[in-house]
Amino acid sequence: MKNWIPLFLPTFVRRIPVIINIPSFSSRPQNEKVQLIDYFFMNESKVLKRRISVSTQLINVLASADMEGNIGKLKNLIKYSSGNSYAKFENSPEIKVNLSNIPVNYYQNLIQYKKFENEPNEYVTYDFEGGVLPHHVNKTIRIIKELYVNTINIIWKFFNEEFDKQQFLNHINKNVDMLFDSILFNTEYKNLDDSEYEFLVYQIKSVFDFMQESYGYPKDGNQIIAIATLLRSKNLQSVLDEDEIWNLHKSQIISELKSNFSKSYQVATRILSLLSSKMERDILQEDILMVTLYVAKNINKVSKQDLHAVVVAHGYSTASSLANVANRMLKDNIFQSIDMPIDTTTKDIETKLVDYINTVNIDKGLILLIDMGSLNQIGSSINEKLNVPILMIDHVSTPLVLNVGNMILQNKGMNDIRNDVQLNNKINSRILLPHKKQKKAIITCCHSGMGSAVQIQEIIKNSLKKFDVDIEILPYDFNKLSRNKRNELPFELYDVIAIVGTANPSISGIPYLSLDGLLSGDHIDQLIDILNDTKSMDYSELRDSLVVNFTIKRMISSVTILDPNSLIQITDSTVTKMEKLLSTKFKTNKRILLIIHESGMVERLIRRQKVDEQPDLNEFKEKHSDMFKFVKQSLAPIEEQYNIEVNPEEIRLIIDIILGDD
Repeated sequence: MKNWIPLFLPTFVRRIPVIINIPSFSSRPQNEKVQLIDYFFMNESKVLKRRISVSTQLINVLASADMEGNIGKLKNLIKYSSGNSYAKFENSPEIKVNLSNIPVNYYQNLIQYKKFENEPNEYVTYDFEGGVLPHHVNKTIRIIKELYVNTINIIWKFFNEEFDKQQFLNHINKNVDMLFDSILFNTEYKNLDDSEYEFLVYQIKSVFDFMQESYGYPKDGNQIIAIATLLRSKNLQSVLDEDEIWNLHKSQIISELKSNFSKSYQVATRILSLLSSKMERDILQEDILMVTLYVAKNINKVSKQDLHAVVVAHGYSTASSLANVANRMLKDNIFQSIDMPIDTTTKDIETKLVDYINTVNIDKGLILLIDMGSLNQIGSSINEKLNVPILMIDHVSTPLVLNVGNMILQNKGMNDIRNDVQLNNKINSRILLPHKKQKKAIITCCHSGMGSAVQIQEIIKNSLKKFDVDIEILPYDFNKLSRNKRNELPFELYDVIAIVGTANPSISGIPYLSLDGLLSGDHIDQLIDILNDTKSMDYSELRDSLVVNFTIKRMISSVTILDPNSLIQITDSTVTKMEKLLSTKFKTNKRILLIIHESGMVERLIRRQKVDEQPDLNEFKEKHSDMFKFVKQSLAPIEEQYNIEVNPEEIRLIIDIILGDD
């Protein structure tokens, strides 16, 4: 059971002394998932008395899949795939297990969670005789190690004068880009709610805050995320412990690093030493080396262009990411960035802009690219203080930043840039509908809300289950259907063949079958005709199935967990009392509909669930004041028996049914 707590009264839940939440397989950390996979494959090796070699692709698929429940499904899949391979290699001392051994009915569901990007088809061996679980080399760690080693080789070649200074910088910058691109695009710590990653981000952010306040080093959300991702990916473990050049010449390399990148080295050392004290963990010199090179590449340089541009956007690293992408693609440090947390005031942004402006000459003008029009007031305030031309451009995006940057490189003026932006930066949108033939669908709806529409959906599904009918049953909001007709999404995605509900949304060309008509049997033949147009079925068998599912007791059992016999008895008496007070006689169909509706109402009120809002309730109540009084009076036995109070919204829904068509 995914979440059982809402099914019980809070007073009952509070009396449970201990509640243990066992995480599902998909919510466990990656290393724990791999350990479970290793354990189960090793167990199968012991059971089968065979060495089992498992493809890394299969291990990655299993570790990435969204397994239902806890670990039972994983265990069964490993048992099945091992047994499947054993049947093929029974006489071999070693069996190989790969994606082909997964059960066919699970294959498509599993592989959708994993992208195969030229991964090598390697195998991991589980040996029952040794009993030692294999050591997995993480793909990200392998990439990091390769790029760290490559960086050391580049530095060493530079020391030995195999590269000149410019070649050295080009190679280093390329390597740094490859490293941080690899870890940022191949890890998902943020999406996985990784607590260690979140802790690193928080601590690095506080270090950057301190660096900004104490030394004026600009806080860049992109750099914070990049450094946090690097340290989390490495888990503060060395990847150069076996590198000969590093081990023999570490001191010389660090010394040259200080000499060639003195400012960046000071910044990197300060950042990582502060981080070390906050986390109470030592920072490796190899990480100081790489962060120094990263800072050196990203340290702010003043562009040679006359116009200066700043990206200002809400979000932790939105602006810095946009500026970083544009600067790299344009191969010039044109854009600076200001990242704004949601609670940042315009005054804070103004202060940061002034700090930046004080470091550059903006006599030719300043371009501010912002994400929301509400920030335009910043431009007015800055303009008053600085008396320089300012071009404000909102709805900032990557194409827009690249376009503006390209025009700055072409030495275009502010007016030209403004005119070009207005002319060429249009927002395009379109809905892409499926090209294949649309699937047929039946829509269910109820004027009391989606809850009853879903219950009607379940009854129709149960009625059609054994006939293997390829029809989608869609619960949908009655008010939207009634107001927008065929402009609602179901009519774009499906071929709607009928609507079933408690009220007719009156959509031209779509047959409507009332719920009470199906209950009485009047509309069952019509529904059978509609279904037979889709697939030929046995008439009598289909009719029997529909009649059985559309009976009062079955319907009430579907809309409530309360005893249907008691509900039918008391709701029948309240409907009889309504007839007497209103001096009328309901037709059978309407009587049945009122009984079913009141049964669902009791369940809603017990659970304290609300019906849809009724903006015109007061006006409706004044118009039908006597009917409100009589209906309320007739419902008194229900209120007393179930200890509930029927609210005006529920009474109004009952009156809607009474006043509706028979």
